[in-house]
Amino acid sequence: MKVLVVTKKYGDGFTGATSATYALIEQWKNMNIEIIVYTLNIVGKTNDEIKIYKFNHLKELITSLKKIVSKKEKIMGYSDDHLGFLFRIASMKYIHTYHGNWPDAMFNAGFGGLIRGIWFIPLYGLTIALSQKTINVSKYMLRFTKKFNHNCIVIRNGIGLGKSNVVKRRYLLQKSTLKVVMVGGIDQRKYGYLPKVLHAINPSLSPKIQIYIYGSIHDQELGNVLKTYTNIKIMGFVDEVPYKDYDILLTTSKSENLSVAVVEALASGIPVFGFEVGGLPEIVINGELGELVPLKSYLNLVKTLETLATTGEILNFDNSKIISDFSWKKAAESYSTYFMEERC
Repeated sequence: MKVLVVTKKYGDGFTGATSATYALIEQWKNMNIEIIVYTLNIVGKTNDEIKIYKFNHLKELITSLKKIVSKKEKIMGYSDDHLGFLFRIASMKYIHTYHGNWPDAMFNAGFGGLIRGIWFIPLYGLTIALSQKTINVSKYMLRFTKKFNHNCIVIRNGIGLGKSNVVKRRYLLQKSTLKVVMVGGIDQRKYGYLPKVLHAINPSLSPKIQIYIYGSIHDQELGNVLKTYTNIKIMGFVDEVPYKDYDILLTTSKSENLSVAVVEALASGIPVFGFEVGGLPEIVINGELGELVPLKSYLNLVKTLETLATTGEILNFDNSKIISDFSWKKAAESYSTYFMEERC
């Protein structure tokens, strides 16, 4: 079986979507699925032993799509972003995975988010509507994708930890210095609230709350602001985040679909604290796997961090209920079934 992946950007580590596609391709290769990638940009690490074609513009890409169809091969399309509708221009069937956080991001990323939403939401809507099936990585986003296509299901992403462990323990989370990890490219959506949180922390407690950020700086101005805080260390992008070196994961995202970093943290045995957005409440059980507070209630988040750094908090941590769903092998097998059912 052949699968043709069409994506604007291809490569591990650029976004959650590109990393997910990379991980799925690695599994599909082991299932004797021949993979071809058509892309406009190559960023980060690429999969070995697959055919990758980079095009300078959409016209070239569409022309190549039509040539493949003219050969009348048995081939299935796969889309991980807003360009999926291009398959239909070439009369090819495809499955789409919705990793996005529109329309939420439209209202939580300032004027720029509004403008980008006006452009991207119709393209995603078209891509979802024309797909044979749209895969969601969270139940939360079904409310968006089902507006365009009733044939929508949920397949959880996997996690990039190799082996995930079931962790069950009751413990008092209290440290003389709270080591906090944050994961994701530095932009307004993920870290826009972080300066407010940092500024509101009691100055006497700031040294007790050390925050390590793993991710590239996409918003240089915001990155420069974060660098002014003495309890912030920007670690840059790494292939594998050492979650177990930290006490908690903090997320200040204004909108999410379902963060892979949050799943990886829970699978590593550390709790998650942050805002109650997107699909996060599906996996972060308050009082057990961490605590989520309503969006924009950053003072409640500050209070939680201060409590963790002083009196501590008792958690009945048990990740067994969620990590079994997050397997790249399991996800790839589910996709393979649908490829066989829907292929041209």
